[in-house]
Amino acid sequence: MEIETKLLKKDSGQVIMFIIFVVLFLVLFVSLFISKNLLRQAKVSSSVVSSVQAYYIADTGTENALYYLSENEEYSPGVGSSVPIDGNLFTSLGGAVRAKVSAKDEGANTLTIDIFGTYKNTSRAIQLFW
Repeated sequence: MEIETKLLKKDSGQVIMFIIFVVLFLVLFVSLFISKNLLRQAKVSSSVVSSVQAYYIADTGTENALYYLSENEEYSPGVGSSVPIDGNLFTSLGGAVRAKVSAKDEGANTLTIDIFGTYKNTSRAIQLFW
């Protein structure tokens, strides 16, 4: 009888260790799952901020292109040509912008201008009819 109780005491320590390892593994798994989700949310938030910045850069480019076209009424670009924009302004904002004439209607004397704003590898476009 005494031998059996000593064996049970030895086995109970191993069972407790096994339970502790299982609990630690579950805690580790849950914490890795939570941190993965938090990192993904941070990346999505960063992407949204970059998208908004790119849109505002394109919007600023639109204002700049409109100003240039209104000040230089004799300027008559062809399809595929670029509208001059002050690049220093956008470089200081941390982005880039370009404006390109995508269509021209001679009869109605209108231009379709695509303005692209870029910020941290995210681009947004605005189409302007002039």
